Amino acid sequence: MSLETKVGAFVLGGLTLLATAIFLLGDVTFEKRYTLYAQFSDVANLSKDAPVKLSGVEVGQVRAIELVDGGARVVLSIRKGVDIYSDAAFLIGSTGIIGSKYLQVDQGRRAAGSSPRTRPSAARTPSPSRSR
Repeated sequence: MSLETKVGAFVLGGLTLLATAIFLLGDVTFEKRYTLYAQFSDVANLSKDAPVKLSGVEVGQVRAIELVDGGARVVLSIRKGVDIYSDAAFLIGSTGIIGSKYLQVDQGRRAAGSSPRTRPSAARTPSPSRSR
């Protein structure tokens, strides 16, 4: 194998590793998602990129938290195919002793229909029996 071939293979391998690292460490996803908004009076230290859980299963992420009309609007990115019903309740939960925050969705009834894009909610912390 010539020196040029070895250098080319080395550069190609390095670029492949760099692309893999960016994909794994970055916020790159090929999963289809939709945006949902929730209004809170207090987000209780919820942070961007916090998980969104439905029945204890991660179904999305918090994309942003914005101040709107004296409250906090939480922008959620939810996986396509996951239906959030219009009477669902959004709660801010905490995991374990260190208290990592997540947004818990208590699913409503199917008969209520799918959720509109903006839902007024009150920031509440689930009771310890419901915390996951």
